[in-house]
Amino acid sequence: MNKGEQILLTFQKLRDQRECLEPFWSKAYKYTYPHRGIKFITRSNNVFQNTNVSRKLKSEILDTTGTESTRIFSTAVLNSLTPSYTKWFELVIPNKEEKQIPKEVLTWLEQSGNEMYRAIHNSNYDSISLDFFKDITIAGMAGIYIEIQDNELYFEEFPLQDLYVQSSLSKEFIDTVYRTVSFTAKESEKRFGINNLPDEIKDILKDKESTDFTKEFPFIHAIRPRVKKNGKQSKGKFNRNLPFESIYVCQTSKKVVYESGYHEFPVIIPRLDVIPGTDYSLGLVDEAIPDIATACTVRKLILDNAEMQIAGTYVAKHDGVFNARTVKIGPKRIIAVSDTNNIKPLQSSGDFNLAFSELDSLQKSIRRIMLTNFLTPLEKANATATEILQINNLVRQQLGPILSRFQSEFLNAFLQRVFGLMFRNGMLPRVPDNLQGQDFTVEYTSPMQRAQNETELQAINAFEQNISAVAGVKPDVLDVYDFDKAQKKKADLLNVPESLINDDKTIEDKRLERVKNAGSTGSV
Repeated sequence: MNKGEQILLTFQKLRDQRECLEPFWSKAYKYTYPHRGIKFITRSNNVFQNTNVSRKLKSEILDTTGTESTRIFSTAVLNSLTPSYTKWFELVIPNKEEKQIPKEVLTWLEQSGNEMYRAIHNSNYDSISLDFFKDITIAGMAGIYIEIQDNELYFEEFPLQDLYVQSSLSKEFIDTVYRTVSFTAKESEKRFGINNLPDEIKDILKDKESTDFTKEFPFIHAIRPRVKKNGKQSKGKFNRNLPFESIYVCQTSKKVVYESGYHEFPVIIPRLDVIPGTDYSLGLVDEAIPDIATACTVRKLILDNAEMQIAGTYVAKHDGVFNARTVKIGPKRIIAVSDTNNIKPLQSSGDFNLAFSELDSLQKSIRRIMLTNFLTPLEKANATATEILQINNLVRQQLGPILSRFQSEFLNAFLQRVFGLMFRNGMLPRVPDNLQGQDFTVEYTSPMQRAQNETELQAINAFEQNISAVAGVKPDVLDVYDFDKAQKKKADLLNVPESLINDDKTIEDKRLERVKNAGSTGSV
């Protein structure tokens, strides 16, 4: 069995394993964003069919609370993790104080972090990231592919409907991806070169009178760890022995048309709620589907009854003059009846108040399940600081565990891949000699991380107020507390730039100068 056949066999196995889970994702997309997961619903690659079906399904979403909650939650996660308006990470050397780190190393860490931040948000990341987090909210997982194109970072979302995944080396992270792609003959030639293509595609390219230039051919793209014969992952530095291999196989001919590799796993796939015993996940929408479906049903009943109330429903007697089967009631019409009592409006027996009450209850339940009940702006225009603080605390409690998982499965691998690409392509400053052999890591400074720091900051401020009050009665209690360290800790929690904080020597010099000046003034 050649490599192409082996890859197609593995792909078929992964597809069969995923098939039993697809109804979960199909329902989640059906009630929120049908066009984003239409392949789960139609099981077809026909663009025209999928477009028509998604348009029809969209019109059937009569209550959009689920769609709105998906958008709000995904926007909140995006702004909490990787906002474009503020730097959300720093490169640091762990377990070392600033005074122990050479200045040129600190400068390199700061400049490299700034270059990475600018490269990420000067790329196409901001244009695809919201859709990426929408798919995670709906399906529980999606992939984001990171590469360098034209000397710039390039990001591409891999939606779950095209992904078949596996954790082959570790159950904690996805490290194997098989995805389906389609290319025309010309696109295949540009990507893989004509000599690597199967004969059926070569014949189209060579025949200048061929009409099949728009025909698309299916390929499988496999990205997986490159494992050597001894069972260990390769650590090579060339395309054919890099730690991860990238292989394209033509599905019809089973021929490998392209083979290369990656230094790091290039597809970052965070998961929201892992399904036990599988490598796949479910999103928040899955929990809310019963309420979303019921809300759509209640909304339909309301609209049907509203139509009856607006247009009216009548009861009529067929008396030989009036024929209820042929007469249409409407404005500026004359209806002939032998007796006016033979036609009269039928009073509706429905209860709109009950329907609206039930709909409101369902909508609140959906927002609560989707964690968006605290993410929308306060309705009160004059909310107090205490109310705002309480809501912020609730938001942190709700999103904290989810964002912690994203930090582990998404941000760490994301920045590792970005750093590796930029470093190898000469997009970062030259590494100082003092940094050789030292490990550095990432410290997150996103809005959510800073919000979580507020709790620690509030504790410090409360203790300082308390000890200052006690010091008025017993001054020596101040010896318990190191105010200098406390202020530096506050600066760190508030993400104040290091360049604005004086080092210990500068602080000591300033204090000696102040004492000297005070002594000179006193002797005059």
